[in-house]
Amino acid sequence: MTAADSFLPAWPLQLPPLLWFAVTLVVAAVAGEALYRRLRLPRITGYVLAGLVAGSLDGGIVRGELVGPNGAVGWAAIVAELALGVLLFELGNRVNLRWLRENPWLLATSALEALLTFGAVYALLIWLQAATNEALLVAAISMATAPAIVMRVVVESRAQGQVSDRLLVLTALNTVYTVIAVQLLMGWLHQSYRGDPVSAVLHPVYLIAGAVLGGAAVGGLLRVLRNRLLLDDDHAAAVLVGVVLAAVLVLKMLKLPVLLTLLIAGLLMRNVLGRPYAWPRGLHAITGLLVVTLFVLTGIAVQLEHVIAGGLVALALIALRTLAKTGAVLLLARPSGITLKQGVALGAALTPMSGVAFVLTYDLLAVFPELAQRVAATVLAAIAILELFGPIVVRWVLHWTQETGEAEAPPMPAARIRPLREPAGDAVSLVARAVSSQRGAPTEPTEPTEPTPPPPRPVTLRRAA
Repeated sequence: MTAADSFLPAWPLQLPPLLWFAVTLVVAAVAGEALYRRLRLPRITGYVLAGLVAGSLDGGIVRGELVGPNGAVGWAAIVAELALGVLLFELGNRVNLRWLRENPWLLATSALEALLTFGAVYALLIWLQAATNEALLVAAISMATAPAIVMRVVVESRAQGQVSDRLLVLTALNTVYTVIAVQLLMGWLHQSYRGDPVSAVLHPVYLIAGAVLGGAAVGGLLRVLRNRLLLDDDHAAAVLVGVVLAAVLVLKMLKLPVLLTLLIAGLLMRNVLGRPYAWPRGLHAITGLLVVTLFVLTGIAVQLEHVIAGGLVALALIALRTLAKTGAVLLLARPSGITLKQGVALGAALTPMSGVAFVLTYDLLAVFPELAQRVAATVLAAIAILELFGPIVVRWVLHWTQETGEAEAPPMPAARIRPLREPAGDAVSLVARAVSSQRGAPTEPTEPTEPTPPPPRPVTLRRAA
């Protein structure tokens, strides 16, 4: 390049990986909307497919820039945990813990399905001759149900009823069980791999106590801001996202569990600190963007080598995990006040795994990289499969139990060219048009739009008579 053309870009052009990520976001949004409108599939399926394809292009260059060997790096990690944090805060804000006091069989169902899932997955991996530490970790992570998938499918399908409301409660409880179990196992791993009994005791205590105190601080701050400031929807959404983002950054700086802290903040906001947090309408658009980004990132993070290496074990894990969750729910369906059909639907809807399992896996690998090859292959292969098919299962069972309240999605409108202004016409036609409009003549139909989902109504989780 000479001095005369030094202002020109270097050739060949080097496209930055962030540009591919931006293109992937556009493709994901279009694919998700097309699958929803054409095939009545959840939009999340399109987001994950776009991420999987982007992660495999050009030798995985996008994955290498956004997701390193120990998980998402830089802003990608912040965005993923911000999206999960907002969704978990909303999930906690929806759960009324009085339901558990009024219907203790619901808490028993939650505990039984989590314990059966843990035991079944652990027994499977031990039978496959996995190490005890690895089997314990995978079994603990397998207890979790994906809150991001459950929340988005329930909101998208406008589901209300016994199955959908119990699904939200059990998902929140599963997340609590999983995060606490993983934190306790981290103490075990400190003793097993490092020979450090002090860290084995203090590390889990620090993590769990810090999560409870952090959740109380975030919930209290939001309560004060809600009561003292009269904000419109747009500014209230900005305040909520800003508080959650600040909490994510502070918690990561303190090395505290982000997911558990924000879920506890939502639970405390609903059940201890007063009435539920009024969800700003302007937050739906922000949440939608965060969800697309989250599932694109998790799709990019999945490597084909992991799916091939852990595919068969992951399929066995998924089958046994589904049987354990469904069997536990069915066993206590009648005492908890639902029919066997609803029990089957609820057990099947608890199968998705996604963001929580993804973040916990990479958090563990960051502390104990020696587990990377064996644990990552099994868990990430299961996540890849359940991210694709889990949303479809949840949507189908909610439709099967007739709890969805969504209207049929309007067809994609064809492009039409309209004149900028109508011809004036003569005076007689103008007078006739004015008279007919005053008499209530039908006007030209407007483009249909997707209805805004209404705020959730509380449903009493009934007990058996």
